[in-house]
Amino acid sequence: MPHLSAVFFINEGEDMDVHKRAGWEWLVVFILFIFSASLLGMGFKQYNRLDREKTLYYQLELLRTATLLYKAVNKENPKNLAQLCTDTFRLGADEVSRYYIDPPLPMKEGKVLDPFDLAFAYDPATGYIKSVSPGYSLW
Repeated sequence: MPHLSAVFFINEGEDMDVHKRAGWEWLVVFILFIFSASLLGMGFKQYNRLDREKTLYYQLELLRTATLLYKAVNKENPKNLAQLCTDTFRLGADEVSRYYIDPPLPMKEGKVLDPFDLAFAYDPATGYIKSVSPGYSLW
């Protein structure tokens, strides 16, 4: 059976000191570390974008359904989207007042925000709601 030092190309008298590595070895380790960190960062950014897209889809669905409910109860479209988060309604003999959207969506200055922190576009005449975020206006 061959000696272990012959298999790993270690000289018998040579000491394996980590601090005596050649400069190019440290450069390779550094480049691999930077490459791994950038891949990890890009993966996180992609995951974050997909999460926001999913949230946008469900927020649009929630807002459009709440607008239809508002129209069914009040026989008109809401004047703005903030009304869906603040107004309440009762169905039939129900004694409990409910919000059209519960829990309310994030708002800033009286406007409902999408996951990209931009206000939704709303047409009170038609009741149509869309996102103004770049790339999502046709959703």
